[in-house]
Amino acid sequence: MGAGLNDQAARAASVAPLAKFGRDPKKLRAVICVERPRKIILLFEGGDALPAGPQTKMGFGYSGEGPRNLSSFLKAAGFAFTEAEQFCAIRAYRNDGTIVEGSLVGDEIRWQDGTVTLVPEFPNLS
Repeated sequence: MGAGLNDQAARAASVAPLAKFGRDPKKLRAVICVERPRKIILLFEGGDALPAGPQTKMGFGYSGEGPRNLSSFLKAAGFAFTEAEQFCAIRAYRNDGTIVEGSLVGDEIRWQDGTVTLVPEFPNLS
């Protein structure tokens, strides 16, 4: 029972930063891996995109606590695929469990399904 409570607390803590940005985790539609290990985009209903790599205020990433935090976040947001350690660039992991591959062209990602996502500006990652 204690482990379940810890898991629930971790999930709640993982979505808490979204409140600072006025975002509802239940409106999250896709997590986009642009570049491992540093560029992740959270794509919300209506096309609103939020950068979420390790040097952003969201702090997700692919090493250390980053994958566990991102996995907890995805579980709390109701995603079918939550294994952040397995994310590959350039792919969109959608809330329904589908995965779509794309190509980075300038400042946008062109997806195999014909949709396009504008890549938001990330902090300097040097």
